[in-house]
Amino acid sequence: MKLFKIKEIYDISKKISFALFFVVTMMGLNMPSANAVLAGKGLIHPVNHFPTWFSDSEGTTLQLCLDGDGATGMCFFDPVIPGNATSVATGFGAEAFWWAADASMNVAGGQAILVLALEAAYGAEDPAPNDQFAFGRIRIRVDIPVDGEYKIWHPFLNEADGCQPEIYNATAGTRAINVTRDTGGAAPFETMLSGEVGPFLVWDPAIAPVAPVGYVGDPNIPHEVIGGHCGINYFRIEGPVGVDLDGSGQNFVETGLFSVQGKIYDEANSPPGIEPVRTTYFRTTNVATGNTTARINSWVKAPTTASVEIGGIP
Repeated sequence: MKLFKIKEIYDISKKISFALFFVVTMMGLNMPSANAVLAGKGLIHPVNHFPTWFSDSEGTTLQLCLDGDGATGMCFFDPVIPGNATSVATGFGAEAFWWAADASMNVAGGQAILVLALEAAYGAEDPAPNDQFAFGRIRIRVDIPVDGEYKIWHPFLNEADGCQPEIYNATAGTRAINVTRDTGGAAPFETMLSGEVGPFLVWDPAIAPVAPVGYVGDPNIPHEVIGGHCGINYFRIEGPVGVDLDGSGQNFVETGLFSVQGKIYDEANSPPGIEPVRTTYFRTTNVATGNTTARINSWVKAPTTASVEIGGIP
């Protein structure tokens, strides 16, 4: 890790001398734990104050997907909230995504959905300064026709135990299985690096059509994917023996089609991130001369090519 001293200023004329140091590191990334499925995160975006990108163990790096109007096109996100200054500045409303993959299927007259995502949101839901919250999500909702034991397979099962299915003893009813697991937190946004989400599912390049340039998929077109743990690139539910889940007498349903969104990080057209590390303040007065010396040391992370401007100097 390389350090740079950007600027040093002394103001002697007022009998107060200020020394201000900005120490900038190279692209310093938070290292995930040994069990992490995401490989790292970018520095904080100077406008929206979320990580500029997240990367996975397969080398895929994604930025927030904010192209279009949020309702059509390649990126789905909440629209800008008129009158909300934070929302207007960031270009989205309460929620946006670095990545998402959803699957759904009919289950004996009902429905089953699987939501996998890496999301940007706000702690109080409405966009507000210093309330940014990032998290990985796994959501499973299944309408159950008959009481009994149901097994569920999906791409992010635990590899440590051989990707054994999740098992639920459910009572018949709408959304009788209703599970949401969110792993994440506020700045410095490290928690999701060791969560359940990842590596990113992407369109299978061996199956036409291929993903649009600059994206890992088109959410408007359900498509086969790759990247699941233990080679599980599908969503499957198995019910008790004798239960007709698929309408044809089978006790299981399965789909390999996912609606995938994710924009590949475009460094050339993204503002460089900058992330504060720490700031210290020291002040002393020379009794003999009456001069007071004050020093502020501030350390930040930024790309080595970034230009850092210092403001607020007296």
